[in-house]
Amino acid sequence: RIPLWLGARGTGSGMEQRQPLPARVEEEVQRGVFSTRLPSSSHLLSPSPHGVGPPQTADETPQKTATDAWDVDMVAQDELLDFEDADEDSPGAGASGSGRTKSTRLLRQKSYIDEAEMAGYEDQKEKLWKLMCTYLPCDVLSLQKSIVQHVEYTLARRRYKRDKGSFYQATAHSVRDRLIERWTDTQQYLSSKDTKRVYYLSLEYLLGRNLQNAMSCLALRNRYSAALEELGYSLEELTEEERDPGLGSGGLGRLASCFLDSLATLNYAAWGYGIRYKYGMFEQRLISNAQAEFPDFWLAQGYPWEVERPDVQYLVKMYGHLEEEEDEEGGMQVDSDGIIGAEKGSQKGSTLNLNSNATNGVAQQKKKVVWKGGEDVLALGYDIPVPGFHTWNTNNLRLWESKASCEFDLGSFNDGQYYAAIEEKERSEPLTSVLYPCDNNAPGKELRLRQQYFYVSATLQDILRRFKKRPRSLFDLPNKVAIQLNETHP
Repeated sequence: RIPLWLGARGTGSGMEQRQPLPARVEEEVQRGVFSTRLPSSSHLLSPSPHGVGPPQTADETPQKTATDAWDVDMVAQDELLDFEDADEDSPGAGASGSGRTKSTRLLRQKSYIDEAEMAGYEDQKEKLWKLMCTYLPCDVLSLQKSIVQHVEYTLARRRYKRDKGSFYQATAHSVRDRLIERWTDTQQYLSSKDTKRVYYLSLEYLLGRNLQNAMSCLALRNRYSAALEELGYSLEELTEEERDPGLGSGGLGRLASCFLDSLATLNYAAWGYGIRYKYGMFEQRLISNAQAEFPDFWLAQGYPWEVERPDVQYLVKMYGHLEEEEDEEGGMQVDSDGIIGAEKGSQKGSTLNLNSNATNGVAQQKKKVVWKGGEDVLALGYDIPVPGFHTWNTNNLRLWESKASCEFDLGSFNDGQYYAAIEEKERSEPLTSVLYPCDNNAPGKELRLRQQYFYVSATLQDILRRFKKRPRSLFDLPNKVAIQLNETHP
């Protein structure tokens, strides 16, 4: 199945319109209910190119044509590139090269750019869009170039050396590039429409191997197989180079992963949240004819599907106690409609203001509750794109890793207390080391509770940060946010 690229194709000296579609599909296109692919069943998705827009019913009369509804701005003829796609539904498609058909590259949406972010920079906005105004090409030759470029530039390895590990990593990065552009456009579309989102929280995700799943979702498996075969590699042998992410152990983790896949495929605006465990459960070895368990360090060779987010960090406070103090700085203002105002003290995550009286509907801050003492842990985000099957919609799985708020105490180190210098680091980082630590003792029970509190706190901070990007009442939270917590072991 290949994407249905709506638009024009440059040939010769003129612009040639897209090839005629089957009668039923053409009728749906004119009604505004168009497909992002051409399956034999003519299964139709919603009219958004990302599959997340509101679907139109047969009774609705669209005001624009299909191309206008997608807001596809045609560029000059020399900016449209023809290439050959291997139709995965065609007999013999793939390595043999048969079953190829002409396609064109689809332009990326410009109307979904956040105007608030680019206010006052209209010239730069146009330039930034034009530099990457089309999606990456997916013909065999372009895929080969993408893979080899990642071998040489991303991995800094010699492309002439026979190395299955390097070519697996490069292929994964090539596929991820095509996921990320869809992920970026999906998130931009959702933000521009201020869509309600569902947030799915789970302590474990049994994702499985991503390479073939992502290729299948993008309808690129045959093309990548053909590209790799011409480079001297088999897709199947490169797939064996991928290690399963150690983020889950059984049914609950697989259920959570299936939910994320289904939400993306059904075009829901959804995010998943969890923990980025350093060690999986568990690597098995036979020693003296008996099974022995060892930590599964699944990150030893890196994980090309994740994107580290150093700019996404939240402070999670544990232990400590609360004290009531006089509010001398004003603090967070909450009016009678529940609207949050960013006053001088409003960014203090450890401060809760108490209302003693109100004048003209605005609460006058007299006292505040301050969190004192305890332990601070940083939550660092890692993102993994979650593609839907044959749809533009690409959701996100954000995993949290624990970091010390003070990674190194130079004073203690200079005093010769070398272990004390890294004490906080050693206490914070094991928080996300292992899924379901042994809880047959008090420290193990405490660690499980800290894990759950850590990732829920970081997730809620992330959700509220996104919600507060627009001025709105806290009473609007249910209209924009839905949270589902996966069942977990006690």
